[in-house]
Amino acid sequence: MRRVLDGAGRMAGGVRVLLAALLVAATPVLAATPDLARYKHSSWTRDDGAPEGIRALAQTPDGYLWVAGQDGLFRFDGVHFERVSSPRLQTRLGSAPRALAVDFRGNLWIGYDQGGGIAVYRGGKVVDTAMPDPPPIILGIMPARDGTIWANWGGWENRLWRYRKGRWDSVEKEYALPFGALFNGYSAPDGTLWFGLWDPRDLSSHALRLAPGSTRFATFPTRGRYPAVANDRRGRLWLSDTKGTGRILPGRLGSELAAVALPAAPDLVYPTIRFDHRNALWGTSRSGGIFHARARDDDSLGTLELLRARDGLTSDLTNAILVDREGNVWIGTEQGLDRFRPIEIVAEGDVPVNPRGSMTIAQAADGTVYIGSAEGIYEIRAGAAPKLRKVVKGQLQVICPARNGSIWLVHTGHAVRLGDAETGRIPIPGPPGPIHACTEDAQGRLWLTGENALRWHDATGWHRVPSKGLGGGGTEEVVTAPDGRVVFNIRGARFGIISGTSVRSESAAGLGIGYVNGLTRVLDYVLVNGTTGVARIRDGRISVIRAGRYPWAARLRDAVQTPAGDTWLLATAGLVRVKTAELDRAFDNPGSPVTADTFDSRDGLASGPQHYGIRGTQIAVGGDGRLWILTRTGAFRLDPSRLKGNKIPPVVSITGVTAGDLNVRDPRELTLAEGTSSLAISYTALSLTVPARNQFRYRLEGVDDGWVDPGSRRQAFYTRLGPGTYRFHVIAANNDGAWNRTGATLKVVIPPTFVQSWPFFCLCGLAACGVAAMLYSARLRYLTRRIRAQMEARLAERERIAQDLHDTLLQGIQGLMIRFHGLALRPELDRATKREIDEALDQAEAALVEGREQVAGLRSARVTGLPLQLEEFIAGLRREPGPVLFLSVDGEEKLVEPLVAEEALKISREAILNATRHAGASRIAVNIDFRPDRFLVTVEDDGVGIDEAIIAAGGREGHFGLRGMAERAQRVGGALSIETAQNDGARIVLEVPARVAYLRQRRPSPLRRTLNAMADR
Repeated sequence: MRRVLDGAGRMAGGVRVLLAALLVAATPVLAATPDLARYKHSSWTRDDGAPEGIRALAQTPDGYLWVAGQDGLFRFDGVHFERVSSPRLQTRLGSAPRALAVDFRGNLWIGYDQGGGIAVYRGGKVVDTAMPDPPPIILGIMPARDGTIWANWGGWENRLWRYRKGRWDSVEKEYALPFGALFNGYSAPDGTLWFGLWDPRDLSSHALRLAPGSTRFATFPTRGRYPAVANDRRGRLWLSDTKGTGRILPGRLGSELAAVALPAAPDLVYPTIRFDHRNALWGTSRSGGIFHARARDDDSLGTLELLRARDGLTSDLTNAILVDREGNVWIGTEQGLDRFRPIEIVAEGDVPVNPRGSMTIAQAADGTVYIGSAEGIYEIRAGAAPKLRKVVKGQLQVICPARNGSIWLVHTGHAVRLGDAETGRIPIPGPPGPIHACTEDAQGRLWLTGENALRWHDATGWHRVPSKGLGGGGTEEVVTAPDGRVVFNIRGARFGIISGTSVRSESAAGLGIGYVNGLTRVLDYVLVNGTTGVARIRDGRISVIRAGRYPWAARLRDAVQTPAGDTWLLATAGLVRVKTAELDRAFDNPGSPVTADTFDSRDGLASGPQHYGIRGTQIAVGGDGRLWILTRTGAFRLDPSRLKGNKIPPVVSITGVTAGDLNVRDPRELTLAEGTSSLAISYTALSLTVPARNQFRYRLEGVDDGWVDPGSRRQAFYTRLGPGTYRFHVIAANNDGAWNRTGATLKVVIPPTFVQSWPFFCLCGLAACGVAAMLYSARLRYLTRRIRAQMEARLAERERIAQDLHDTLLQGIQGLMIRFHGLALRPELDRATKREIDEALDQAEAALVEGREQVAGLRSARVTGLPLQLEEFIAGLRREPGPVLFLSVDGEEKLVEPLVAEEALKISREAILNATRHAGASRIAVNIDFRPDRFLVTVEDDGVGIDEAIIAAGGREGHFGLRGMAERAQRVGGALSIETAQNDGARIVLEVPARVAYLRQRRPSPLRRTLNAMADR
């Protein structure tokens, strides 16, 4: 089934083992469809990265296929060959692996030639096992269930070795091994150890058997040389040698050979045999390719089949054989690696291809399938092979089902039912022309399509559908719907529906299905198969599925439905299987999910459908459920009941990490270099059936929000990574969608560089704080200078105003007073006038005194300290009855900026007067606090307090006392706070930063102090 496209290996294009290609003169005659045709052959050579001179194959529990070749040890994930280097701890230069085996713990054991001994691949490393005085070549390694490892070579001494409790021992004397060369070691499932033995003294061969717990080998002769032993899937034991293959049966003496069930293959030199999951026999011949036969239930073997280099095998020199856990058969040769994968879509050899034209197919009412080919009509009954039913003379155009259970044979000039006498022929009038399709409706009318014609025949003769109903074009397919309507294809652009005497047509493009490639009658409706979708006609109503939402619905040709609930759609891409119920839901509710499996060339369907010019039915289902498909290369069959699917989830492995110049293979936990920001992670899924169809999902926690779908790509790339700990997780599914949800994980740690570390960030934070402090300080200095400049300007303006008042207004008033005083001394004035003048002069003098006091007030801020001014103000209040007033000073008294002192004085006076007049206070305390960082003036009373609403509003409506105090505080860069409670007094605090409140006494610079000192001298 197709999930993604295969590009893993060089395909041999289906096993080219049909008919004479597999025959040799000395072998039995083969059936037309050999068993090898049920396997898909793929191959890999040096051009694909495969090693040459393959001597051994093994599969470890992680799913890797291990290959021992003349170039070294390789592992294969179905896509890439990866060389695994091994330290030459004891081997001489040029040694190569010759034997492979996997023990019951999953460790891979490797035997070398040229005295290399044996190593074990464990934990990602090849480790030498310290074999003392190893033989020149290790031919075989046989692990036992108890942990013992057996090894042999084909010399005359030290032939058998045993590894137990961490040491190797030569044990041929201990087990009284007969003289001769050992080969073809095999460890049976029951723990029995088997060898083949060849005695050069008399050129005889024997089979050796060591039962579990025994200390002696049992020996029995064989018919030929170089015997090899293997168990089939039923546990039966088979032996193959140069004389053939047969069963090993229990006997009085331990074992005896049954009759030969399969003759030896030609050119057989040194056989090795294995049975696959179908219980078919596979064997290598060393020099004559491979041989194959199916094991039957009666202990016999099927027909001998051969495959050689001329049939697509990489080489006739075959050395190794392995059946993997998914049932694939692997052959190692001198030129590469071959794989045989079980398939169920098989080319039907009993129906020859028509080299001169097309093939036609039809299903009769009783389930019999008929195929029209070059030689005639082939009949395929349920459970039977195709047989030639009728030799056809002349040009057969199409066939279609007949109501009587037979089929119609439509020739160029006449139509006749199969089995009818020649007298039952129906002549077809008109000049000869192509006839594309036929159908017989419920009324017994025979319909034919062709160029510019849609005709039907009934008891009265031939009739035509009016050209208006054809839309001006010819007709191609025609089918009868279950409800009796006739549906026909009009040149692909439109399709028509005939109901009774009415004819209507629909535009395929208007429905969104593109061009009509074919029509299909299924169980309950008709399908219109298009290039961009498929339409359903049920009871005259049309529903559509488009390929934009369902990609499998593109370029469809034909379809069938089976009673098992499946719909099979024949498309250019292959054969698509969907559930009929899901298909119907998608027609009724577009967007509903539909699971589709596609079978293509990798599943045995060697080519696509017949050419578009060949119209009519292209696929049929027989009464036994088998599907029959017509393609450009002939007829194929598929038995859906045999489709088991690959239910083994793949083992997922993370194969490598690349970061800069670093390349790590099989990482488990990885710490990269400081500052690494980019990496590539390679991964694989160990399903060897169709590796290119394996699907992946991955995510890097902390980077990817969800699963990433890379399709069949086997690498993940990340850039701009920061320091931290990451967890990479990858999951995968095999070719049939069996998911391994656990997958594989990798922890990746990227340490920070110094500039990415927390000390650096702390330093940066400190530096930022320092810069912020500097900026804040600069800002404060700027604001201080600005406030001081404003206060200096205000003071200068006050002094100017005071000077102007003194020089103008006060001096003018004083001059006027002198003049009026002179007038008052004149004798001619009466007493009343003089009294008025004197009163006016007294008032003027009072105003003059007050004006001088105000002028003095404008200038007094620079000369009078705030405590003294407050003391004078409080002293004046004490002369009148009222609350007790206290003044206190904290801290070392400092010179206060004149404007600050003035505003503080006014705020204090306002607060004191408010407490006296409105709060009913009996005690008022005033505190001046000269702190190093700020200047505080606090006025606190024990009166009734201030309403919170008044404070929130900034004062009483129409009153400006509180608001004015706050504004005065803001003008000098300070803040005013008010704390109050009902009947618990109020506390008003003026707070001014020290940098603004206090006069700065600048110290002279060192240079200035030096110059001053020099001047003093």
